[in-house]
Amino acid sequence: MSPVCSAGCAGFKWYFNVTGNSIGRLRVSIDFVHRFYSKDLYSVHTKLIVITADDHKSEEVNMSEFIDEFIGTWKKVITTPSDFFKEMPTSGGYGEPLKFAVVNYIIAGIGTALVSILIASLLPIASFWPGSAFSFGTALSNIIITPITGIIGLFILGAILYICFKIVGGSGSYEGTVRIVAYASAVDAVSWIPILGWIVGLYAIYLGIVGGTFVHNITTLRSAIAIFIPLIVLLIIGAVLIVVLGAALFATFGTGEYGGY
Repeated sequence: MSPVCSAGCAGFKWYFNVTGNSIGRLRVSIDFVHRFYSKDLYSVHTKLIVITADDHKSEEVNMSEFIDEFIGTWKKVITTPSDFFKEMPTSGGYGEPLKFAVVNYIIAGIGTALVSILIASLLPIASFWPGSAFSFGTALSNIIITPITGIIGLFILGAILYICFKIVGGSGSYEGTVRIVAYASAVDAVSWIPILGWIVGLYAIYLGIVGGTFVHNITTLRSAIAIFIPLIVLLIIGAVLIVVLGAALFATFGTGEYGGY
């Protein structure tokens, strides 16, 4: 604090500047001025204490509010996707969609780890199967890796779908497309449940179609075509690889001294 004092008929007048970011210094400085010179500044000092106390309380409340908000958003995405994507902003940053997706990926990672450990404990023979040794370490790594790979995949898939939506005449943005993928990750929260995972996988496709309809202002049919383009391409690539691999195996083992005709 840098006080400058001047005396006059009206009494002392103080001008001061507060330096630094410490709220403690700010309290002491203002309290000092109040104590000796200004009665009005007491209200400022009191307000600062209340605001600081409220900040601590808000930090405790924030987590509860975040959980309630997440559950509310998750329910709306799953139960009324048309209403959700119709009201969803297509811009405004990636913060909120990514937080929602990360929670889903964390739940998926924890669930997958628990199922893996349960299978290993119920089926001891699984421990002798190559690559199926489960431990606390592998479960923990799965919980950590799943959100990381999920977020990376989210942006990659968003780019692929953005191109596909543009092919069918979509007018939406890349950010809007990423938001579709992020909120469609709601299915990942239950995808780790055995058998149910296949069903929610199909529902994720449906969420993508609904989201694309509103974000890119296209018909449901065009949105479905855009969503299925990557799947069709993957199927074609897979079929080509199978044919090439089969031909290579046939050329290696199907002819020659022992296998030829």
